[in-house]
Amino acid sequence: MLSEPRRPAPALLDEVHALLESSSARFILSGSSARKLKRGGANLLGGRALLRRLHPFTVRELGAVFDLDTALQWGTLPPLLGLAPAERRDTLKGYVEIYLREEIQLEGLVRNLGGFTRFLDLVGAYCGDILNTSALSREAALPARTVQSYFEVLEDTLIALRLPAWTKSPLKRLVSHPKFYLFDNGVTCSLTHHLAGQLDPVFRGRLFEQFFVQETRRRIDYAQADAALYYWRTNNGAEVDLLVELNGLLALAIEFKSRRGQQR
Repeated sequence: MLSEPRRPAPALLDEVHALLESSSARFILSGSSARKLKRGGANLLGGRALLRRLHPFTVRELGAVFDLDTALQWGTLPPLLGLAPAERRDTLKGYVEIYLREEIQLEGLVRNLGGFTRFLDLVGAYCGDILNTSALSREAALPARTVQSYFEVLEDTLIALRLPAWTKSPLKRLVSHPKFYLFDNGVTCSLTHHLAGQLDPVFRGRLFEQFFVQETRRRIDYAQADAALYYWRTNNGAEVDLLVELNGLLALAIEFKSRRGQQR
């Protein structure tokens, strides 16, 4: 049985639990967040459910149709594949307006839609930046605690990724300032009004980094690898964009550089 309820249904999870206990039935349940279910004390099928994440298309999945410039500006969400630019623009705007602004409020994840809208209008410009909730709270005219809670909503709904700073001490990683990325470049460009014309070099560099950080994350998730992602920065400002830790050991250090016509 495949179920994708528009609204989380705690009673449905109770029924699934009962059927798992009494039969050999198997279920696929999809959704964008369990945040509301957790708050309501719903049955989350602990110990009986496997978690898998679905992402926008990877470079490997797109194969010969992959184009870097298109991916940087339009992203790789499946519904956009094969659409004309005007249709892609409308689809991304619809996603931002209907899901990011309205659906999240309807799910009860935020109460102040006006404040959340101001937050969304600004957050795309911070992709690839070290997260500074104080600066963003001033720009959005919101309390820092509210901005922090909005970032948590984006994470819980799989819209955003925090990239922790790597240190030798796991405890210090918890308090170091993370970097912030959105899950798809097309959504980022829609939020920041960069869907028309060429991207300016600075913002293109941010999108380049974001795309390949997320591409790495997608491949790790699909490979079900025991891996974690970090960035590294010294007190003097020297930085490595992405560190990949495999099985508890640092395995890769990646620096992203982008110029139009040459990417590495």
